[in-house]
Amino acid sequence: MSARTRLRRRLAGLPLLRHLYQCAKCQAWTESPVCSVCSG
Repeated sequence: MSARTRLRRRLAGLPLLRHLYQCAKCQAWTESPVCSVCSG
């Protein structure tokens, strides 16, 4: 696997990680498992 492919794969995972982070932050803030951020 080339470095470029590895980098692209890592970049592709960033939006998902950011989404999960915002979801968890929203749940902690509202103290509710149902969050508009999480249902995306």
